[in-house]
Amino acid sequence: MSSIKPKVLRKHIKRDKRMLRLLYRKGLLDAWMDSHIHWAAYRSFNNRFNKNHLYHIEPYYWIEDYWGEGDERELISDVIDNHIWETLNPKDEHFNVEREFYKWHKEHSSFKKMMNYLHSLPTKRRDSGINKYLKINLTDL
Repeated sequence: MSSIKPKVLRKHIKRDKRMLRLLYRKGLLDAWMDSHIHWAAYRSFNNRFNKNHLYHIEPYYWIEDYWGEGDERELISDVIDNHIWETLNPKDEHFNVEREFYKWHKEHSSFKKMMNYLHSLPTKRRDSGINKYLKINLTDL
């Protein structure tokens, strides 16, 4: 992969870095800090650009199960989903968690709405511990 990236990918990387920095400052990344966070690029076929294959560069984390089998998962979506499941509290026996989860995702569907929600959470960290994870080494991808 060359060091020159299309504008679409540059915007996507910048957006993911902003989201990671905000998740770290709000204290939502604490459980994932020791799970080998890294940037990975996977080829995605776009119908609009059928001749060009875009590499989507996203932050991933490594997880292992009891038997030592490992798997890479997307970091940002898993952190947000975990936060949603923790904040949804059943009010009564007829409370449908899946419906509330879907409703929450529908209300915060865009990047701007998600960032506004994350800004409304209380800040827990002000240090620069996330900076080492924000650097992308293109030779490793």
